[in-house]
Amino acid sequence: MRLKDIAEFLSLEYEGEDLEITALNSLLNASFTELTYCDGSKNAKDIANTGAAAILITKEYENLVPKDTKVLISPNPHLSFAYISKLFAKNIIAKEKKDNKIAKSATIMPNVYIGSGVEIGENVIIMAGPICTRLSTFEPALMMVLSNTARSIVVQAPISTLSSKITLPLW
Repeated sequence: MRLKDIAEFLSLEYEGEDLEITALNSLLNASFTELTYCDGSKNAKDIANTGAAAILITKEYENLVPKDTKVLISPNPHLSFAYISKLFAKNIIAKEKKDNKIAKSATIMPNVYIGSGVEIGENVIIMAGPICTRLSTFEPALMMVLSNTARSIVVQAPISTLSSKITLPLW
């Protein structure tokens, strides 16, 4: 998404160079294609160390921004960042249904959500609770998916299968 489009969406003024923003990230973890924010003195010390392409910030801290980082002045950077996050959110529910491939030897316990396009290989055991979203692949023999918490899936597999392909969803 273009930086000028972000500014327009947030009803903020921006006259600088337009560039492509690929994602949102925290102040210290943002890269040269990402947007970040700083909303107060607690994080102001980290502004000079950001690697972000652009930053949402109040006028008060504008002078701390590195010269290569583009600035969007917002009266409430935290709220602006929350609004813009909707435009960068990944859709975890598939718009078009893709067939699942589930091996006959796989064991899937009750209360497991299996989305569209999931592949579950031979001898995989998925215990109650996990959410297997679109395009997830579970292939190692005797692999067990135990649970998922806070959007991360906990996988347990024997050492002999660790070189096998495991693709978990990014969301």
